[in-house]
Amino acid sequence: NLDSVTRLRGVAGGLVEAFRAGYLEPTRVERPMVPVDQTVRLSLPAPNPFRERATVRYEMPTGTAMRATLLDARGRRIAVLFDGPTAAPAGELVIDGAGLAAGVYRVQIVVPRGEKFVTLVRTR
Repeated sequence: NLDSVTRLRGVAGGLVEAFRAGYLEPTRVERPMVPVDQTVRLSLPAPNPFRERATVRYEMPTGTAMRATLLDARGRRIAVLFDGPTAAPAGELVIDGAGLAAGVYRVQIVVPRGEKFVTLVRTR
């Protein structure tokens, strides 16, 4: 519909003018995280569910910058499990159940090309 296009152009023009006049400030838009390609592999947590500790194994090229974080069911950071370049093509992350309430947790792995998650359950 030509009328809606005309209205949209008017709104866009108004936004441009507001930006130029200093009423709006530019905002950086972060690139959304996307699943990592097959060069990064994660195992399922073992055991799962767990009581005292669980292990997640990973495989990725040596030297990959990686941050592994334990998140609760609401996405809040509970612990940083690893942060730095990987020293070998395979390794493992240990989740210590001491001090964790029973519930659902996620291990988030962030590398330069994206992120991956695995879910685990802590029992009493």
